[in-house]
Amino acid sequence: MATTQDGSFLWTLEEISRLVSQSGNASETLTNIVHLIQRRFETDVCSVYLLEPDRANLVLAATIGLRPESVGRIRMRLTEGLAGLVAEQLRPLFVADATTHPRFKYFREAGEDAYYSFLGVPVIDRGLLQGVLVVQTR
Repeated sequence: MATTQDGSFLWTLEEISRLVSQSGNASETLTNIVHLIQRRFETDVCSVYLLEPDRANLVLAATIGLRPESVGRIRMRLTEGLAGLVAEQLRPLFVADATTHPRFKYFREAGEDAYYSFLGVPVIDRGLLQGVLVVQTR
């Protein structure tokens, strides 16, 4: 790899693979992954929204930076919010000021008022959408 940033990215993927293979507890694994990504990339927030069994809704499954009590409580349809847009389009989305985007959905209970930038990436396993990884910064 030519740059330190690329090396950091590869190292992070190895660490995530290790976390996934070591833990039998899915909730603990997701929490460890969001902590790792938040630290490695120095974001204010890192969250994972998982696709519910109905395959029409996302639920906040793990977060560092948003209110912990919002885990399991924040839900959105795939037709709502920026995370829903990432899930619908199956491609990454970056928005410098999420509050100005037409698909922005505000969740007061999450405590996300201070965060403006949004980067969402679909989480896909064996060709099927599993959820959306989101990082946010001030």
